[in-house]
Amino acid sequence: MNGTGARPAHQLSHRRSRRTTALRRWRCALVGGVLFLAGCTGSGGSQACPEPAIVATLNGAPLCLEIAATIAERQRGLMNRAALAAEHGMLFVFPTETTTGFWMKDTHIPLDIAFLDASRRVAEVLHLTPYSLETRAPRAAFRYALELNEGWFARHGLGPGSILSVDLRHVAAR
Repeated sequence: MNGTGARPAHQLSHRRSRRTTALRRWRCALVGGVLFLAGCTGSGGSQACPEPAIVATLNGAPLCLEIAATIAERQRGLMNRAALAAEHGMLFVFPTETTTGFWMKDTHIPLDIAFLDASRRVAEVLHLTPYSLETRAPRAAFRYALELNEGWFARHGLGPGSILSVDLRHVAAR
């Protein structure tokens, strides 16, 4: 303090800078929280999916799924993609039960594929190797196939018997 009872200017600016820094930190935390909440939906806090993906769950584990319902979409699948985000995948929807196989031509991502029956119950899970031209097919006919990052099923302790919950009312397989 100087003789007048006022603080020197350098002490005032130091106190202001501490307040400013604290205010900036608080604002960053607030903005970060808002951005986090913006990524959630109002239904149970599950993540929102970017268009055109839809929200689904496999035995309660949340997923963002792109839908491959046309012949062209099913043929293209996840080809020529550099990566697949965690908890994201592709659901192949067939108009009727099928025994068709899958290969990994031009697919850079190691994947696991689950084959599901008409009630969306997982019957079998297989591993798919990037770039492999080997056709992989399940032992029984299926209606849906679900491709996810390699190891997803094992990490979540899911496999045969797991149930996929997804709203496909507006999806017409053709």
